[in-house]
Amino acid sequence: MKAKTNMEGKYIKKCAEVSVAQTQKRCNMSEKEMKDEIEVIFFFHVHIENIFTRLFRTTSNYSYCCDECTAVLGLKSFPKITEDDFGR
Repeated sequence: MKAKTNMEGKYIKKCAEVSVAQTQKRCNMSEKEMKDEIEVIFFFHVHIENIFTRLFRTTSNYSYCCDECTAVLGLKSFPKITEDDFGR
């Protein structure tokens, strides 16, 4: 009877160790996936921020250019461009 109890104890211990190892492996895999997603999100965040910076700079330059043109031409305002101007 003692040998049977001893074998059961070893079996339970081995099952617990395997279960812990599997759980750790799943956690490590999930953690790696999350890190990869964070890197991708950070990459897009940086590039979107750069795009907005360039867009702001471009619109600022356009606005400055329009102001200069209206001053030179003596117009009260610069004409707005609409979709009809493109012949759609």
